[in-house]
Amino acid sequence: RGGNPTLTRNKIRDGRETGVFVCHESTGVLEENEICRNQGSGIVIKGRGCPTIARNEIHSNAQAGIFCCDRGGGDIASNRIYGNSKAGVLIKTAGNPSLRNNWIHQGKETGVYVFDGGEGVLEDNDIYENQNAGVLVTTEGKPRLLRNRIQQNKYEGVWICKRGQCYLEGNDLRDNLKGAMDIHDDCKPHVVLIDNLLQ
Repeated sequence: RGGNPTLTRNKIRDGRETGVFVCHESTGVLEENEICRNQGSGIVIKGRGCPTIARNEIHSNAQAGIFCCDRGGGDIASNRIYGNSKAGVLIKTAGNPSLRNNWIHQGKETGVYVFDGGEGVLEDNDIYENQNAGVLVTTEGKPRLLRNRIQQNKYEGVWICKRGQCYLEGNDLRDNLKGAMDIHDDCKPHVVLIDNLLQ
């Protein structure tokens, strides 16, 4: 509980489970590592873990690139997150990270998936060329999306369904295969749209 390691310029790869697990109120710094080809997620943050994750290459993991749940948080900035088999970043059960200036791309599913009461602030990220939506929000997920470039995804830029909630301001949602957004009727009262580029 409460660990605070620093991991810099390591290759964390080919593990049978998660590459890095941050839990039980731990913090720590992960910088300039390559985290890849693990059988679980690249990084899991849970149990009020709150690390700094910066300038890493997180790719080709069998689950999510980063999985944040159970009140996990953290400052996730300037990482390249790509080619993971599940979401690039998956946020659920009161996970509430800050994602800034990341490149989240070419995932085999959604770029960022927020569900089951997940939260989070996504700010100034490039989210592109994912096989599903750029950002998918469902089941009381409620992220804030600010000034992201969410483009060239194989579904919508942002897809909000099944009681999802979202605040979107200043995002560029152009050039996605199925359009800028799909907001299901039950979600519309809980979605705020301000100054987004849609076409």
